[in-house]
Amino acid sequence: DGLFGKLFSDIPQPDDKGITLKDILEENVDEKYFLSKKGLSGMLNHKERHASKGNGFGVQFITPESQKSNTILQRGYKDCKDNALFLSPERIRRLTPTEASRLQTVPSWYKWIVSETQQYRMLGNGWNIKTIMHILKYLL
Repeated sequence: DGLFGKLFSDIPQPDDKGITLKDILEENVDEKYFLSKKGLSGMLNHKERHASKGNGFGVQFITPESQKSNTILQRGYKDCKDNALFLSPERIRRLTPTEASRLQTVPSWYKWIVSETQQYRMLGNGWNIKTIMHILKYLL
């Protein structure tokens, strides 16, 4: 039930494509996307502080082999404490702008003419393109 009674939509739920993080990852990622020990420690401390207050704010680590991504947030390049982070074989890194674009189904031919920070913000504020296409095809 929704806020104003029973929810109804003529638009069906789109099919799950079964895409996981490992399907969108780049190879040979620049060192700047990997977290330092100090950065990781800060994120873990942030999560522990919030957990002690009874809420779930903070970093969530997910593995690319078996999981889907968290929601992409409109955070900049340096401020990613709540953005999707995942384990690589021995270290932890954030998604690259290309990987975030792939999650939002931005075509690979699209050329970004903004900074990486702006890319993260645009992708975090935007909708997945395939989802919008699915919704729009039912409007006519």
